[in-house]
Amino acid sequence: RGSDAPWLPFSSLPGIDLEAGETLTIRFVDGVAIGQWQVLLAPASDTGGLATRGVEGGMLGPLADFLTVGPLPAGSWVLQARLFRADERGDGLTYWAVTVP
Repeated sequence: RGSDAPWLPFSSLPGIDLEAGETLTIRFVDGVAIGQWQVLLAPASDTGGLATRGVEGGMLGPLADFLTVGPLPAGSWVLQARLFRADERGDGLTYWAVTVP
């Protein structure tokens, strides 16, 4: 789910269940390459995004069409990903409610 809000709480997001050790692949729906990116993670109990921490990820090459994130630690989390388009036509901010056993 995307929004221009400063943070979306866990309870407002559709849930995704991941297995321990599983990674996420994030991309633009139109397939454009990713220029820069930032991924943040906060506990589900953090309703304002005050306890975020950066999440490492990786891309294949300097202008890849997808980003791989994780694996994430066990628990319930809000994951926020901000991807900037390599064609400099803007960026996208998306949130997920993620649970990892």
